[in-house]
Amino acid sequence: SALDLPTANFAAMDSELAAVDWQDLFDQCLEEEEDGSSLFLDRLRETVLLIARKHAKVRVPGSRKVDRQLRHLRCRRKKLSRRLTRARNPGARGRRVLKLEEELADLSVKIRDHLLSVEKKAELKVIDAIKTNP
Repeated sequence: SALDLPTANFAAMDSELAAVDWQDLFDQCLEEEEDGSSLFLDRLRETVLLIARKHAKVRVPGSRKVDRQLRHLRCRRKKLSRRLTRARNPGARGRRVLKLEEELADLSVKIRDHLLSVEKKAELKVIDAIKTNP
């Protein structure tokens, strides 16, 4: 299960990680195995994951919704593609095909721009979360 780390309480995670006696953990691993480095790495991962799970919410699968504007733009593109396919049939008028191709190109640019703006907003949100939760 994925963790929603941008909303995690990093201060509490940091204090809990600082409280772990890593040298003692490493010594225990050496006692259990001759070369305890691989065991130590496993224990390190387990410890960090346990602490992260305490202070971060679990991300629910499928919780990422496609926003309304993007869904609308994709639907329009699909309709235009169908119209363009029908317009390309033999006997179709050339101007109509050109107009539909231009509309489809413009719509593709709008979809790309929208996706880039959504990605930028998400990045800014994560950066803001990092700034407020050092």
